[in-house]
Amino acid sequence: MPTAQYKTAPTVTVDGELDIVRVPELDRKLRAAARTASLVVLDLRPLEFLDSSGAALILTTARRIRQAGGRLVVMRGSLEVQWLLELMRVDRELEFAETVQP
Repeated sequence: MPTAQYKTAPTVTVDGELDIVRVPELDRKLRAAARTASLVVLDLRPLEFLDSSGAALILTTARRIRQAGGRLVVMRGSLEVQWLLELMRVDRELEFAETVQP
């Protein structure tokens, strides 16, 4: 789960599987990114699997950042990942982008 800068926004990339085992690691990375910037990018493009705990983390992170006056922008994942986010209705509260222009 590398963290890189996309222009001026910290970008956290999630690859492989995001399940209950990896949620704490992603949570730490997202919290660290949100401490340093008002715009955080979460790149789900390399993500292959997402379970409900991962979706819940993404949703709570988006809410937390928004309440602090910031933005979480999510780079769309695979069709399967997007389908799960839609099924759980998490997508309704997320800001998606193909590319991010801060």
